[in-house]
Amino acid sequence: MKKFLTWIFGPVVVAVCEIEEEKKALADTFVFKNSVADFFLIAKNTGFVLIPAILSGLIFLVLPQGRDTLFLVIEKMAEGNFWQLSLFLSAIIIWSMMAEFSVRYATSIADNSGKSLRDSRIYARKIIQRFLAAFCLFWPCTFVLIALVFIYFSTERKFELVETACFIIFGFLLYFIFRGLSYFYFHRRSRNPNEAARTYLGARSLSPAEFNWINRLYGIYNEFVFDFPKETNFIGEYRRTLKNFTEYFTSHDSPIRTRFPQDKEVMSERRLIPQLFNLEEGSPLINGRGDSYKWRYSIPTGFFPVLHFQLKIIVLLAVIIFLFFSFMPADGDFFATVGAPALLAFAFACYSGLYSGLLFIDYAWLRNTFISCRFILIVLLLLSTYFNQDHPANMRCTANDARPKAVSQFNKWFKQYKTDMDLAYKGITKYPVVFVCAEGGAFRTGAYTGLYLSRLQQEMKENNINVKRSIFSMSGVSGGMLGLSYYNAKAFGDSSRNVNAGSDTSKAIIFFEHDSLSPILGKMLFGEFLNLFLPWHVKQFDRAIALEDSWTSAYNEVRTGKEKNRFSDDFLKKDTGALQPMLIINTTEVESGYQCWISNFEPDSLAYRANRDLLAKKVQNVTYSTAVNFSTRFPLFSPAAKIDTSGGRYHYVDGGYVENYGAASTFELLSLLKKKASNFNLVYPIVLYLRFSNDTNTVAKNIRFANEITEIVDGIVNTRGGRSRTAINQLNQFIHSPYDGLIVDQPLSKNKREVPMNWVLSKRSIENIMRDLKEKFHKDSTQTFSAKLKAYNIKLLPIKR
Repeated sequence: MKKFLTWIFGPVVVAVCEIEEEKKALADTFVFKNSVADFFLIAKNTGFVLIPAILSGLIFLVLPQGRDTLFLVIEKMAEGNFWQLSLFLSAIIIWSMMAEFSVRYATSIADNSGKSLRDSRIYARKIIQRFLAAFCLFWPCTFVLIALVFIYFSTERKFELVETACFIIFGFLLYFIFRGLSYFYFHRRSRNPNEAARTYLGARSLSPAEFNWINRLYGIYNEFVFDFPKETNFIGEYRRTLKNFTEYFTSHDSPIRTRFPQDKEVMSERRLIPQLFNLEEGSPLINGRGDSYKWRYSIPTGFFPVLHFQLKIIVLLAVIIFLFFSFMPADGDFFATVGAPALLAFAFACYSGLYSGLLFIDYAWLRNTFISCRFILIVLLLLSTYFNQDHPANMRCTANDARPKAVSQFNKWFKQYKTDMDLAYKGITKYPVVFVCAEGGAFRTGAYTGLYLSRLQQEMKENNINVKRSIFSMSGVSGGMLGLSYYNAKAFGDSSRNVNAGSDTSKAIIFFEHDSLSPILGKMLFGEFLNLFLPWHVKQFDRAIALEDSWTSAYNEVRTGKEKNRFSDDFLKKDTGALQPMLIINTTEVESGYQCWISNFEPDSLAYRANRDLLAKKVQNVTYSTAVNFSTRFPLFSPAAKIDTSGGRYHYVDGGYVENYGAASTFELLSLLKKKASNFNLVYPIVLYLRFSNDTNTVAKNIRFANEITEIVDGIVNTRGGRSRTAINQLNQFIHSPYDGLIVDQPLSKNKREVPMNWVLSKRSIENIMRDLKEKFHKDSTQTFSAKLKAYNIKLLPIKR
């Protein structure tokens, strides 16, 4: 069995089996309570390394978003692109080595239990330290391998032969990394029993003197006190015997007393103090008070040459990688080429290495001072949060052009629409107008919304219907807003009068397959981590701007001919045209809690309009992508947008904080049109909901645990859901009475495992969305948009021949 395990796991098995002395001592005096306490005490000292390692495992093992990004690596391999794989494996190796060193280094600094605990307890702590170091060494490749197995066997659809081969190749490469790390960290250089057991890397790569002293658990930068009991502690013959011995160094001059603990002729090898240790001033305290003679030594850093050489390599590599990724631009393909999994691994590797450097500064360089580098960084972090300009919205220094009033735009739009409908159909009395609401949910609903509207236009075009001509408003939140914005750019942009514009689902697929997650992570984990300690904002480090740049890059891939990149263009255009629909971008103002609008048309009588209509006074000229990003400030992934006005500073977060469907804004718009639009009584309103899922469960969960805390947290979190359902109910009631309008609810039926909520989607996830759309647009389905129109005998504007 041992041979089999050794063949699988390599020298690590042999190394574990050889700890006979520690195992026996631990078994003889094992106390569970002490072992648990020791484990948590040691883990506490390495928490900065252990916590990211454990969290990363949870990301890839538990969260569908992590598994989907991991599957992206497989898809790239199947396409013949091995960049993400190569960089991810390199990051895993670097992360494993840096994490192992950081754990080992942190415990060697912090653990000084060898001065007070019994030997068996010290042996137990050594085993725990070795376990944690080995855990951090092998955990990265282990959890990725487990995640790959889980992905392969938990996915509903069968993988193609090429994809299966990629899974196998990926798994074998991870196994070889495991074996390689095992060899270099646990394989002995020499089998000569007379030589010290040294390895190429790890704890036993140190010199024998370093390894021996670190293993004593004295704390490698602490003062070492050599303590020798005075004869006054004994009585009778014992006192006389000890007095004869102590007279050897008490009766001689200072040099003899000083050299006594470091004298090879007096001390055994085990108790001899190394010659490199420096005797502190005032020692030995031979004539001082107390029950013992004491010699205090400081341990110079030069006593650990191999350890500190490894530390220099680790810290230098961490600094180089960290600065490299911090300053790389987000508007190109660099971060997408690296991929989110590799970025996470590189980031955690850098954190481990940089943390080791901070420990060295605090415990080695600043050990005799009253201040520490980590304390300075904490103070700097707190000060930076006050002086740093947060994440200012990417505004231009020009004022906004005057916008048409929403009511006047509707009157102009409806007049032309009514004329076209009257020419197409005789005797029509009600004119169907479509109002679209899109729920938030990152690329899950973003891709679904964009693809649904493109597919809808394509299907209606095949039936000679110009569906986009019937759309007057689109209101969305977060990812749903991005989907609406993509469709709006394609359908109503440069080629707005072209009935085919916006119907190309293949272009939409390319846009939403673009990796927007990697630029966010690249800036969040590197540049913005550095920016936390700077008192000024560095635009190049801003992850919100990186997200906007990624959309601009994605739209560049789907532009045709001389089409402008709408996402880099100004949000407001001087000539909106009569056919332009109203785009309502919903965001949340932190200071007031209002649901605010950014819209291409000016709402005539919006409640608290001066506060909520941001383009009126607060927000200057912005690009299309920046305007959309006011709604997509998803917690943690994208920070709040800061703006300074004459009335003070304001911050704007995801529109879903208040209401997640865009229904409240649509209801306000319809109420406004009903009140002020001249021909709104001729409108037959149709509301199209594009929702995150088909989950309509409104049953409240009972609070049964930690009520005092849970009721507060749940109350805050569930308020959004309550407001969203209330807004939908209000909008539905408005549509049904008095207009007897039509509600078309089109939720994405695929679960979160099939299409995760993320800023990047694998081809498999996009395929799952397309399968859902195929079911929705099947000619025999009674749930399609056209089937609903047919059931209610509703006719939309035909395409002119």
